[in-house]
Amino acid sequence: MADTPRSKSALQALLADNVTGDISAQDTRDFLVSTIGYDFTREITTATYSLVEDDIILHVTRTTTGACEITIPTALITDGRYFIVKDGGYNATVNNITVKTQGSELINGSSADYVMSTNGTRAAFYCRDGDVHIKSNGAVQAVAFTWSTADVANSDVNVFGTIYSSEQTGVTLDSVTPQSITNMYNRHYIVNVTTMTSSGTITLTGNAVNEYTGVITPASTEDIVVSATGYYQSSTKWIGQVTASTADADLVIDTYSTTYVDAANSDFQLFYTRMGFKPSSGTWDIKLELKKVNNDGSLTDIAGTDFEADNSDTYLRAASGVAGNIKRIWTGTDIPQFAGTSNEGIIVEVTGKVGTPTNITEADVTIVGLVF
Repeated sequence: MADTPRSKSALQALLADNVTGDISAQDTRDFLVSTIGYDFTREITTATYSLVEDDIILHVTRTTTGACEITIPTALITDGRYFIVKDGGYNATVNNITVKTQGSELINGSSADYVMSTNGTRAAFYCRDGDVHIKSNGAVQAVAFTWSTADVANSDVNVFGTIYSSEQTGVTLDSVTPQSITNMYNRHYIVNVTTMTSSGTITLTGNAVNEYTGVITPASTEDIVVSATGYYQSSTKWIGQVTASTADADLVIDTYSTTYVDAANSDFQLFYTRMGFKPSSGTWDIKLELKKVNNDGSLTDIAGTDFEADNSDTYLRAASGVAGNIKRIWTGTDIPQFAGTSNEGIIVEVTGKVGTPTNITEADVTIVGLVF
């Protein structure tokens, strides 16, 4: 008789209380192939799919051609159930995967559907107390980059390989006065609305770039709804000129551009930071600070993550023409960690102890963190 992989409920019925000795050798073999060495992966190629009892890994290749919606039936939201959803088409940025519950059950504490929109992303779900929770949706990311101190001297904040640049300050945006940033290099657009007469919408127009495929879509648009003063950030990255316009109230704005490795609104932790640098003189100083990028594009200092060095330190870390480094490793309760949906990523700001770095010709930073 052929061995038969079975669902959990089928195994429970098959392997009931064995007082009468009814469990056969074949029943035992069915149990083994159901739990050891069985291919738990199910390929999902359809636009919609409803989770079934024996699903463990959903390999969603549907994203190669279109979006996919996965529904978790209420009957399956029981304590101990878990399953994994993986973007097997590696195209979720274009064709999202949406995970939803059949009823009013929450996903990760939210009544909203859970949208997977990063190429190759995966998420591990488990059920507890009548709701669905997310155990993990990312992986370790190590990022290294270099820059010149000229960027810092120009008041730019260095960010994961590029820069956070101040583009315009105190300009007026109204129905007849659009504002443009000429040189965008695969960056998000950030606007700080400092003054407004009423709520409205800022429309961005330009060449949008897909950061995963590098494909550029000319004449793309994105609307940013402005309800109060403060920071707002585009979800799109832009190449070349991007123009901001509004048909609504007069706004006074500051504009910025930036790019970074996104944490994709996920929880994340920091474990290690290292900065290497080379002074060009006997008198030098440098300081590094880490800031969290919020969902609106504003920055929050990360307490306990900044460090500095100069030529007056008791133990010299570098000398003129001789490279040195400073590093920090966080462990246990000291690990900087962030939870919630307002986490976009991390920006590294390099300054001097006072003002800009002094006599530093080279620098590089490595950051190791966990996004989950």
